[in-house]
Amino acid sequence: MNDYKVNYSSDKFNQIRFITKIAKLYYEEHLSQPEIAKKMHISQARVSRLIASSIKLGIVKTIVAAPPGMWVELEREIENKYQLDEVIIAESDDIYLLNNLGSVASHYLEKTLMSNEILGISSWSSSLLYTIDSMKMQKRKIADYVVQTIGGLGTGSGQMQANRMMSRLAEVTGATPIYIPAPGIVKTEEIKSSLFEENALQEALSKWSKLTTVLHGIGSLKPTPLLSASGNTFSEQEVKNLKDKGAVGHVCLRYFDANGIYINSEINQRIIGISSKELRQVPRRIGIAAGMDKIHAIRGAIKGTWINVLITDSNVGLSLINEEK
Repeated sequence: MNDYKVNYSSDKFNQIRFITKIAKLYYEEHLSQPEIAKKMHISQARVSRLIASSIKLGIVKTIVAAPPGMWVELEREIENKYQLDEVIIAESDDIYLLNNLGSVASHYLEKTLMSNEILGISSWSSSLLYTIDSMKMQKRKIADYVVQTIGGLGTGSGQMQANRMMSRLAEVTGATPIYIPAPGIVKTEEIKSSLFEENALQEALSKWSKLTTVLHGIGSLKPTPLLSASGNTFSEQEVKNLKDKGAVGHVCLRYFDANGIYINSEINQRIIGISSKELRQVPRRIGIAAGMDKIHAIRGAIKGTWINVLITDSNVGLSLINEEK
């Protein structure tokens, strides 16, 4: 039998009763602090202190309830598990997946890009294309330069989309665009060496080590439609060789295995783009990719520190948590 008796005359009991009353007026009846001060004949400063005490004493318990379609808890769980700076989750949708991804990614960029940014961006990513198309014109300049991190010349519609992506991002951020007037892949190492000596490439090359943020997609072994349209793809034999070496994905055409370890192959000598070392030294590395067909590539990019910010969809997010526990 519980012999505990409440001492209704104690100062502590009456103080807690008073704090509870103030908390109910504030949180349940939604009176303002000045209104409570007037009603209870105490100062507004004291009301503020008592409300703070109600939380400290556990009288008021604060619960954040995320609305449907938001994945705040999942985002935090992934951040903690993989030691990522930030994770942004879009709702998975078979039809509108890229639209959803572009919407959340563009909002994130609009809210977090700082003044004087030097932005790096890969040219051949459908996820980036949807993201940048969704961005709103900023009222102030939020970037000094937008710099291509992989060769921008290609064929057909892919070339047009890559150019539009660069010019659009520069426009909405108020930045000066710096293009790479060369393809992403050339036939020989000699051609690459010759191009790297051209003045037209020097401006981009000099900015890669100064990037503050880089935006890129995360590609799997199978090229995306935009990359395929660009003509900047490898032969079937080259892809087979990469697969034999354990490649699961790439960032800016720099391939890595399931653990994110960089795969050093002959094709790296023919890529006109930022090196793996330069890329992973950028302070903020934002990977934007979605779809379960990219889960191995996304996980590898995380493990290899190719990215420290991930923007993806809820199916991928759940898989990142539920697998490899």
